[in-house]
This record gives sequence, C-alpha cells and structure tokens, in this order.
Amino acid sequence: LTFTRSANFSLTSSRTLLTALPSTSPKPDGSLRMCIDYRALNKHTIKNKYPIPRIDDLLDQLRGATVFSKLDLRSGYWQIRMADNSIHKTAFRTRYGSYEYLVMPFGLTNAPATFQAEMNHILRPLLDECVVVYLDDILIYSRDMKKRHLLQWDNAIAYRKGSMKIWVPNYPPLRQLLLEEYHDVFYAGHFGSNKTLTGIAKHYYWPHLAEDVQNFVTSCDICQRMKSSKQKKAGLLQPLPVPEQPWQVVSLDFITGLPPTTSGHDAILVVIDKFSKMGHFIPTHTTARTEETAQLFVRYIISQHGIPTTLISDRDPKFTSKFWNELMSLLGTKLAMSFAYHPQTDGQIERLNQIVEQLLRAACKDEISKWDLHLPVLEFAYNNATHAATGQTPFFLCYVRHPLTPQKPTASATVQPAHDFITTMHQLWDRTHKRLLDIQQQQKHQADRHRNDHTITVGDQIHNAFHVQLLKPYRDPNTIFIGCQPPPPPPVLVQNEPEYEVKSVLAHRRRRNGTVELLIRWKGYDPSEDSWVHESDMGNARRPLHDYL
Repeated sequence: LTFTRSANFSLTSSRTLLTALPSTSPKPDGSLRMCIDYRALNKHTIKNKYPIPRIDDLLDQLRGATVFSKLDLRSGYWQIRMADNSIHKTAFRTRYGSYEYLVMPFGLTNAPATFQAEMNHILRPLLDECVVVYLDDILIYSRDMKKRHLLQWDNAIAYRKGSMKIWVPNYPPLRQLLLEEYHDVFYAGHFGSNKTLTGIAKHYYWPHLAEDVQNFVTSCDICQRMKSSKQKKAGLLQPLPVPEQPWQVVSLDFITGLPPTTSGHDAILVVIDKFSKMGHFIPTHTTARTEETAQLFVRYIISQHGIPTTLISDRDPKFTSKFWNELMSLLGTKLAMSFAYHPQTDGQIERLNQIVEQLLRAACKDEISKWDLHLPVLEFAYNNATHAATGQTPFFLCYVRHPLTPQKPTASATVQPAHDFITTMHQLWDRTHKRLLDIQQQQKHQADRHRNDHTITVGDQIHNAFHVQLLKPYRDPNTIFIGCQPPPPPPVLVQNEPEYEVKSVLAHRRRRNGTVELLIRWKGYDPSEDSWVHESDMGNARRPLHDYL
C-alpha cells in the first residue's frame, strides 16, 4: 500500500539492472515510510559538506521571544526534483517491477545537506530575524503580537466565488461613490434596491452590502421626491365627531363653473348639516366677496337654524380671510378646515355637490340660463328624500314631521301633546346619533384595512399643510455614511434653462475687455467647485451680490 501511494506521483518505471532493495519504517502516526537501501550508492557519492545547523545554536536565537508559530513541510524531500542524469541511480526493485525516483528520496547521503541548503536559500531574508529552519521544520518567532506580520502587500484583496469580485474596504466615501455610480448617475436609472444590488454585486463585495444598498436607495432624495409609493396609505381614518342634534356641525362649499343665469348667478353655496343631512342650495356668483358670503350664511343658515358650534370648509380664500375668521370668532363658531389636496376631510359636502349637479342636469336641461330658479324646488326634493345613513329624511330629523306634498294623502289633523312631541324628538335624535356612530365605525374599519398607522415621534419634522396620507417619511441621505459629502442639489429650471443657487460671492475681477467676473460659491457644492461667472449672469441672484458689495 505504501509503495502504491508513492508510485502515484514520485516514481517512474526503470530498466536499470543495478537496483537497490526497499523496506519500510513506521512513522510516529502509525503509517509506514518506504526506505531504500542506498548504502552502496552512498559509498561512491561525493559528500556535500553543507553544514546542518546545531540545535543549541538555534535555541540561542529564540532568546526573548514570546510568540511562536511552527510549520512542518509535508513530504519535504519530495519537493526537490532529482537531476535528470541521476534519476537512474535511484532505481530499486519490487515485486511489481523496477522503479526510479523523480524526486529526492530518503536515504541518500547528500539529501539532508541539499534540502537544508534549499531551505536556507528560500528563507535567507528572514533567517536570524524571525525564522529558524532545521531541515523541513520551520519555527517563526517574535517578541510580541505587533511584529507577527512578515510582509504587507499594497494590493486589493479579491473575493472570488464563481467570478472575481473586488473587496471594498471600510472607507465610507469609497463605498458611497460606488453606490452613486450604480444608482444615481443617468445611465443607472435610479432603480430600486434589488436591481441596484444585482448590478453592484457583480463586481464588488463588502460586509452588509445588501443593507447598505437598501439604506442608500430608500434615502435617495430624488427617488423619495419623484417615485410614487406602493405602500398602504399612511394614517388610520380619523372620523369627525358625530353631533348630537341638528345644525351643531355644518359644512359648506362652493360649486363653481356653472353657466351664468339671467340673474347673474354662476355658482352655488352648498351648506349641509352633519347630523340631519339637511342641505341648503344658495345661488351666488364666483366673484362674491367674503362679506357677501357672510351675509348669505346669516340670511339662509343662522336665521333659520341658529349659530353652529363648528363650521367645516376647505381653504378657499373667502374662508381663510381675516374678516371670516373674526366673524366666526365673534359668533363663537370653531373653524375646521381641510388639508390641501385632501377633499376627503369633508367628503360629505363633496358628495352633496355631486348630487346637486345631477339634480340640475335633470331639471334644467332645457333652461340652462334659469337654473337658479329651480334651486328651491331641488332643495326641497333633496331634504324630503330618505338618507341612507340616517334612515330618515332630513326634513323629519329637523322638524319631527314630514312636510305636506301633493303625493301625500289627506288625513284628519291631530295635535300631538307637547310632552310627547319632545320625547319623540329626543328619541329620534338619539337613535340617529347611534346609527351615525355605527356607520362611522364600519367605514373606519373598512378604510383602515388599506392604511398603515404612522407613528410620529418627538423631534420629527412634519409638513402640517398636507394630509398625512399624502406624505411619507423622509430619510436623510447624510445619515447613511456619516461624514460623507452629501450629493449636490440638482439645478433649477428657469424658463427651461438650468440654474444653480448662489451661496455667496467670494471675490471679483475685471477683465481687459472691461467685463466684471465674480467668484461664486455654489450652494450645496464643495469649495473646489467655486467658479468665475460674468456679472451679467447674476440676474436671479441679486441678494448674494448685494451682500458682497
């Protein structure tokens, strides 16, 4: 078995007639070492006088050393190839045939000296410095752990698994530069984290690469501004409080863009009670001032139903004016305004606007210029129709009776006792209030299935002019790689021409042709980007120029 293993890589067949006889010797690990009896060959060999080191001399070199590493060459002699003209001299005979050694075998008289000379030649720069060698045993020594490194190479360390990848060191500016190259530049496309990671992982690697790519992409300023969100809407539904009786909470809005009538009306002021759902359709005109709108509100609403406690509206200039706010403050009415681009805050009035427009189309298709004359009848029809939310007509919830109509059959008039009337009215309002609360909870449950509860913590910066569902958390790109220079801001298009914002004017100079140039520090750019521009190009940056002068 030992011969077979040796023959696989160190022997070749021999035709030499003079051969030696092999034998085996046990190793410390129990395996066998094949040895050839080369005593006859050694007797005729010129001896190599290269000195073999003394053990006591080697031990003296270790004085003061505290850290050691031991290396032992595997099949050390077989690392040296035999000279071609000496291969036949190593021939030996077995029952499998005659063979010759291609590498240096054990038992040759000059083998130790030859091997020691080769080892000393290879490790000569380190001998007596940090290495001692005795044949195939190598000992590396040092006084402390700081001097354990033999050599330092100024080369990139590459990680290879299937294809070569460059390992990027933990230097944040370098990693940020690579991420910008694979995501921010125009040919990278500002794709998502998956495509960006696939592109950069083809050639580069560093620990937590996927996490860094995810953080970088999600904090990209351009992506956050330009890309639409695929997530659920932020913010759970926050229903408005349900009033307990009619005309406590009122909503109002304008329907504009209508064809002018012969009376000069081209708009409708729509007012609805949040409890009974009763509505009033008041003709007006688009150019009506705030004072005129206030007069209409007093004439048609306050005079008939009293002063409401809460008034819900959008941010129309009439409702945000100083006059309107002072008037409602004097009346003791609280103003509740919807956010920009979020009409759902007062969805009930928006729905009523649609109903009014449908009623007008059906009633005035042949008399477009007289639509304002039909509003009182349409208002009566709406208030006398059963509302799906309350299960009652707005008329009945307000007055606890149904109005007389041509369709109503005549009946003997009966007078209800006052006490019973009051009891019936309050019972009706209580049932309606409970019904509205139940419907509101059902709507909230359905809406919240498609929304996320967004938590705002202390210290967060928020935009309080827009509804939360139109916003999403902003991630500052400067927090990904601390200490790195943030990307410069993009130019602003002014009349289809890109312009950059001036931070300050640093200096000026006059050219030979008389023109004046200014040294500009650009906002968001490194000082290395400072540049000279003509004074005539500073038309949109007069303030920095004035501060410099």
